[in-house]
Amino acid sequence: MKLITLIFLIFFASAGKAFAREDENQTANVIGYSSTIESNILGESREISIYLPDGYSEKKKHYPVLYVLDGQRYSLQAIAYQKALLFQDKSPEFIVVGINTNSRKRRNLLDNQSIKFINFIKKELFPFINTRYRTNNMQMYFGWEMAGGFALEFFASEPDLFNAYFLASPTHFTKQRLDAVESFLQEHTSPLDVYFYYTLGNVETWSLDSNQKLSEILKKSSIPQQNWRFDLSNSDDHYTTPFNAFNKGLKLYFSDYEPIRFYSIKEFKEYGGISALRRHYKNRGKRYQISQDIHEDTKHYLLNQALKESDYAIFNELNLEFKDFITDYYKRAFWYVKYSNFHLENGNPEAALLLLNTGLIKFPDSAEIYAALGNLYLQQNKKAEAKSSYQKAIKFSVGDSEDKIEAYKLKLKNVL
Repeated sequence: MKLITLIFLIFFASAGKAFAREDENQTANVIGYSSTIESNILGESREISIYLPDGYSEKKKHYPVLYVLDGQRYSLQAIAYQKALLFQDKSPEFIVVGINTNSRKRRNLLDNQSIKFINFIKKELFPFINTRYRTNNMQMYFGWEMAGGFALEFFASEPDLFNAYFLASPTHFTKQRLDAVESFLQEHTSPLDVYFYYTLGNVETWSLDSNQKLSEILKKSSIPQQNWRFDLSNSDDHYTTPFNAFNKGLKLYFSDYEPIRFYSIKEFKEYGGISALRRHYKNRGKRYQISQDIHEDTKHYLLNQALKESDYAIFNELNLEFKDFITDYYKRAFWYVKYSNFHLENGNPEAALLLLNTGLIKFPDSAEIYAALGNLYLQQNKKAEAKSSYQKAIKFSVGDSEDKIEAYKLKLKNVL
């Protein structure tokens, strides 16, 4: 959370104007675009902000969309979330649409004019975004305070429009709105693919009963237990809960996105092994419209775990499954040496030799690969080949530590 907050503050400090008008050239300090929709339903102009993921113009993929109510205040938090986590594949890329509000008009729009505002979002805002930008079928909603109660009304009247709701310090969970949600859920007994995350500070006693009432309704509904969560925070208040709604809420919703890591081979087997892993990544690919291949980080973690546990059978099984992975993934000669030694330790010098020679194609000047080749040849009593390999290790050891160079020289001396 501290990292997200820091990036959020940097955005404010560095961007003199966070969102440029759509017809202006973007500069390094501009985060997104600002646009205006002439709304016939509301009878006024509505300003929105639009953030497109980095590289959007060079890609052809379609993206989820997070609609952020009170966008002038909260859009940057949604952007900061994905920018902080994309580099480790812990968040998918998504478009952020901020629906800017006017504090004087906001209360009416979210309360007694809520039907008009729902129709604006459904009939004017959605078509505006979906026809201009490459969106997929994942649409999410964020709302703070009164926008939380508005979300319940939206869900009960238009349940198919949003896949997920993230609500911070939600208020106006009125009896009418709660009854409408309960009535809708009672009519739908098959599992509903919708997600709710809502959070409240324990100091917000005025909203506690109504938030707990929603939890009681959801417990009895066909929404799977893992698809909703109410977090009552001891450390947040009415104005800091949005950080939880974005950071924790999005992390939970996207929990199937980040690469799977197993911390033991036993855990991998209990998960269901390769077949279960393939199913997971196939479903992940379909949901986010990305590759359905097993993630490269998962492959790396599994191979390395098999090595750590000296499970050569699983190591070989994974190597067959992840064909060409080692040569495509690793950017350091160290890994070729490490895995070839594992082959050698388990009585498979042919696989070790093949891997080291493959590594030399990628790293032709690698002293450590030549040294590993020398060790392999020496073990096979091929002294001429061992001598040549150690000589090359010394030749290419420029920049290595003195200890390493001396070790190569000692090995060469022992062969002579």
